Amino acid sequence: MILISVVLFLLLDIFLKNFRLNLYIRISCLSVISCGYLAILLSIIQNDLIDTRWLELGKFSINDTQDYFDQSIEYLFKNEFYSNKGRVIAPILFSGLLGELYLNVHNIQILLTFLTCIITFYASILIYKNYGYGLAILFSGLSVDYIAEHIGGFSTEIVGYILGATAFIFFLKFKLSKTSNINNYYIFLLFILLGYLVRPSYPFVLPAILLWSFLYVKKSKLINIYKFIFISTSIILMVFLSNRLILEKKAPVSAKTFGNVYDSWYAIHELGRFIFEGRYKELPGLLWTQIIKQNPELNNLTGDE
Repeated sequence: MILISVVLFLLLDIFLKNFRLNLYIRISCLSVISCGYLAILLSIIQNDLIDTRWLELGKFSINDTQDYFDQSIEYLFKNEFYSNKGRVIAPILFSGLLGELYLNVHNIQILLTFLTCIITFYASILIYKNYGYGLAILFSGLSVDYIAEHIGGFSTEIVGYILGATAFIFFLKFKLSKTSNINNYYIFLLFILLGYLVRPSYPFVLPAILLWSFLYVKKSKLINIYKFIFISTSIILMVFLSNRLILEKKAPVSAKTFGNVYDSWYAIHELGRFIFEGRYKELPGLLWTQIIKQNPELNNLTGDE
């Protein structure tokens, strides 16, 4: 449905000649893709009580989100919790939302979806102004296609997207600014690191971005390169040391590393294998469990992860 809408909106844009009218229609189309579909989808989930990847009857968490929900409740009432995955930011965030919104799961779903819509729409407008309508609507469509799978529930994918998309906005602002405001880069770095802590992603992306940023700043001479390295390193250390401190204080007996990051990397490998073998329709529901199913001897291992 999203793909069809993107194609129709692009065709509509081709036939419209009036610049002022076309401008308003373009922005309207971006808002429909970025916000309209997610709002309708969440409404259907909540009112029709349908099952999703992370929810039963539109309200009750299942699979991974059940773990995060349990950890959030545990932290809310005990001020500490156990995480077998070593991720502490998301459960604490969800716990705060539960407390502030009086355990109303539907309101939490609405708030997270609202933030997702606003950030996606803003990023789309930023792309539209600088790179054109085609790339803007493509970005919006791909983002919503990803979000639609995870909307609702206590999903780290949604929080990770919010942090990552916010980082993306500041990175674009840094790259596109005529003065290349270096503060935008530092804000980007802060949000992308938080995003990685909430939802670990491809490990090579962050080093690649940091290397590009170093070369870009050095070439453009925006700031003394040693000052740039010092501030960037300080932000990285601050984020990871703060995460470590929170882990020690709030989840003292939890895994001290991302306990399932290897499962996730293995899942990415399996996803690629299913695609290249033309078996995408046979894809299992929980790819991250494949590492155990295909290597059962791992269950016999003991000691620290």
